[in-house]
Amino acid sequence: MKAMLTITISILFVASPMLAAAATATPAKLVYAGWIPYWSKASGTPGAITHISVFRSLSPFSYEVEDDGTIGDSMKLAAAPWTDLMQIAAQKKVKIIPSILWTNGDAILATLSATTSRKAHEDDIVAMVVRNNFSGIDIDYEDKRLSTKYYFSAFLKELSLKLTAKNKDLVCTIEPRTPLSSLYRIPPADVEHVNDYVVINKYCDEVRIMTYDQTNVDLKLNDSKGTRELYAPVADTDWVKKVIVEAAKTI
Repeated sequence: MKAMLTITISILFVASPMLAAAATATPAKLVYAGWIPYWSKASGTPGAITHISVFRSLSPFSYEVEDDGTIGDSMKLAAAPWTDLMQIAAQKKVKIIPSILWTNGDAILATLSATTSRKAHEDDIVAMVVRNNFSGIDIDYEDKRLSTKYYFSAFLKELSLKLTAKNKDLVCTIEPRTPLSSLYRIPPADVEHVNDYVVINKYCDEVRIMTYDQTNVDLKLNDSKGTRELYAPVADTDWVKKVIVEAAKTI
């Protein structure tokens, strides 16, 4: 398997007419996926329904993982307005791939490093996907410790095999990786990343890169475009291109 690298547009649908116009003028190879956060579901879901034809997939955001590895349903997906969205998405053949968010690095390590709890967590995810007839799941596990690298890779491999057996997709949402030459004045000789791009490429059906929160991470762009006080963007397109090109070397 080779993962498909995508740029996911996360939007609350307040600029939906612009999205529709952009989609009309866009080559067929460019596709859109959208996150809809549960705290804006009242406005986000009607916008998504209105422009449903723009999207290949939609990800209600988000399930959240508790410290003990259990999955909490912050979205209340079994209730309106999600039920209307999912019914219309099914009619239009738009995939519903909810996101699972987990940002407690110590808890992630504790759950994934133990074989029993890791496999139980995988089984919980698969059962939830099958039970709700989702097209797949979007894994968004952030702030992981470097010591989690092996276990997170094992988790993705095992989860991928279990989802594939059910004909479901595994989407992996990951942090942006700035090229070392732009991240350091003098790049270290040996840098290790918690997200193993080789593993992600092999086992994730789709990869979404969170190319935002740039601020002053890119030293070269800082130097060329201004000082830290004057240049600290959310996502300069020049930086986004660097991140995508860097990822595309492996994914």
